[in-house]
Amino acid sequence: MNQTQLPRPLAARATIGICSPSGPVAEGKLKAAVRAIERRGYKVVLSPSVFQRRGYLAGDDDTRVSELHAMFQRDDVDAVFVSRGGYGASRILRRIRLERIAGSRKPFVAFSDATALQWVLFARAGFVTFSGPLAVEWAGGVAEAGLAGTLDLLSGKVRGDVLAGYAKDGFKALRGGQCEGVLLPGNLTLICSLLGTPFLPDLSGAILVLEEVGEARYRVDRLLFHLRNAGVFARIGGLVIGDLTHGAPVEEGMPAVEEIVRDATASYGFPILFGVPYGHGSERATLPVGPRVRLDAERGELHLLGAGAAVVICNVPDAGVFERAKELGVAAYLVRRDDFAEGPAFAARLLEILREHGVELILMAGYLRKLPGALLRAYPYRVLNIHPALLPSFGGKGLYGRRVHEAVLEAGCRVTGVTVHLADDKYDHGPIVLQRAVEVREGDTPESLAARVLEVEHQIYGDAVRLFVQNRVRVEHGRVHILA
Repeated sequence: MNQTQLPRPLAARATIGICSPSGPVAEGKLKAAVRAIERRGYKVVLSPSVFQRRGYLAGDDDTRVSELHAMFQRDDVDAVFVSRGGYGASRILRRIRLERIAGSRKPFVAFSDATALQWVLFARAGFVTFSGPLAVEWAGGVAEAGLAGTLDLLSGKVRGDVLAGYAKDGFKALRGGQCEGVLLPGNLTLICSLLGTPFLPDLSGAILVLEEVGEARYRVDRLLFHLRNAGVFARIGGLVIGDLTHGAPVEEGMPAVEEIVRDATASYGFPILFGVPYGHGSERATLPVGPRVRLDAERGELHLLGAGAAVVICNVPDAGVFERAKELGVAAYLVRRDDFAEGPAFAARLLEILREHGVELILMAGYLRKLPGALLRAYPYRVLNIHPALLPSFGGKGLYGRRVHEAVLEAGCRVTGVTVHLADDKYDHGPIVLQRAVEVREGDTPESLAARVLEVEHQIYGDAVRLFVQNRVRVEHGRVHILA
């Protein structure tokens, strides 16, 4: 499975590129949408052939795929929106240059027919995209709450439940329960079209979110049973049903969609959440394609669980982290205090990098200097440090690495451990988040003790980060409270 690659957060006043990889778009509607996006403070650039028409396609395959690639390669474009859906994305799947798109780390917003593009980007490159408003829909196609929610998601402001900003009175748990898995939203027809192809993501334990447009009930029934017959429902961990009947013909005496879903998923035990505002209607949630989430069907929640490394900053030129960051496609910077004549300039450079990459949580790992006060003030209670002892014992300036373990052994301690704490303006000081004990054994050397402590460090640091990702940490009066 590919390493998940998260896009960079979209900054205010960024430039959005719009192209047409599927069907043709009405020129007047798209120009109105461009004006609507620009009124929100963004710049917009259009691909050269965005209005081209070749029957039901927005130009020939060569043009559509080359202009899609070009948008992700342009230095003056920060995010890419698809102009409209229709048909055509499936024709260019084998021609997609994954490295050009995923390597750019630009947010990609698409919907409907572009489900095929989004799913192959995740299946082949682990690249997370966004199933949200088509460009043409920014001028009246989607309600304001949905558009604002889209921008919040793109800018990295959304944590926890991605459905929190939407009315949930129409939600219904067809089958209760919770599960965790990769979130894969998309159009039902397009998902079915990917079955049996090399472009389908691994569906093991996945949480599917389905929408459809303009299909009669019997066709929705057939598509859902196709998923069942293909073994999809035997593999997934959860199911979320959006709007499956938008624009469909009115049919008297036909079974309700809820009944069709129950029939198609009979005998399976995964949780099912029904009635989510995801589809071609104006009330629409934007959902990321590819991150890990937790579904709680009874509470109507989809909680984001995953967190990715946005950027690495190091002060050692030959540190191994630079090669590791390159392997994972993570931006890395060499920033040394001694290269700056003044402390404020050093702090300003650090903040510039952190803000450019939308960093929300900072992890210190082997950095032996105190961070600038300006940075700590900009990230209050959002800077984590790890120390190989049970603070406040064996901490402070000069106590790091082997020196800590030597001091523990010289003191005759029977127990040492690891501490994860929030950094402040003192060495090895600040509110403690987690601690874990490590036994000191008879005959231990600094090396043997360090090896066992390091194993715990690798475990506890991840545990601490997960608490922040799940929004379960509160700091009050200098003390950390872990929420259930």
